[in-house]
Amino acid sequence: MPQPLLARTLALAFALTATLASAQTAPVQTPPELVPTATPVIISPPVVLTPQPLTPASDRFTVWGGVGTEFYLLPGVMLGASVPVGRLDGIDLGIRASAEATIIPLPDATGPIPFVNVDLLFSGSGRGLRAYGGPSVGTVLGYAWLLGGVGGVRGDFGAGPWGYFAEAKARVLYAGGGGGALFAPGVNLGVTYRF
Repeated sequence: MPQPLLARTLALAFALTATLASAQTAPVQTPPELVPTATPVIISPPVVLTPQPLTPASDRFTVWGGVGTEFYLLPGVMLGASVPVGRLDGIDLGIRASAEATIIPLPDATGPIPFVNVDLLFSGSGRGLRAYGGPSVGTVLGYAWLLGGVGGVRGDFGAGPWGYFAEAKARVLYAGGGGGALFAPGVNLGVTYRF
């Protein structure tokens, strides 16, 4: 229906509704000649939401390395790499894959426990101190899954490619074979190198 015709139809409907409403509350009288009046109807144009396109990220390929803990206090080392995916509304999106080796300081331990992790990182752009974080998925090879999140800060050592990071991990370990779930927080501290 064209917009002017719609506006006139709505105006007539409002006028008739007002007339009927006043006729129900007023005493019955013979009204003088009724002159229909048009009530202005303002129709705003529809709001069109356009999604922001994913633009290239301001970050670059980065290597991460450091020391940290798993399962509260168990020490370990971490080595990873991140690649920028894009930029959305001023936030850089990146994917980081990393491998960790956690040491169990017991005399009968057969070696470090290997972890493989993938994190989707949302971070501020540019250089200097900036926050980052996002969901994290990991696995203890062939035994259990780690699901949760990671968050921290990273910065740069001057204008060169070297930087640093400090992060906290809040994940839950789901053991295979009906072993249940265990809260497994940890931290990582280390350096980064941006290519």
